[in-house]
Amino acid sequence: MDPHPRPDPPALRDLDLPALTHRTADLLRDHVPLTLLMDLVETGGPRSEVRYADEGGNADWLRP
Repeated sequence: MDPHPRPDPPALRDLDLPALTHRTADLLRDHVPLTLLMDLVETGGPRSEVRYADEGGNADWLRP
């Protein structure tokens, strides 16, 4: 049993898709890796070890 169960994702009808699209575009424009965004929405947890194997990049998008 998972000691930290994840909440059910919101229903599509409950999402503000234009706002979500705008925010996602802003993050990508700021060079946040798409694979990180994909990891954050995985309901079963991130699969970074598979996705990041071939992805180059840096952490310049992190702000102090």
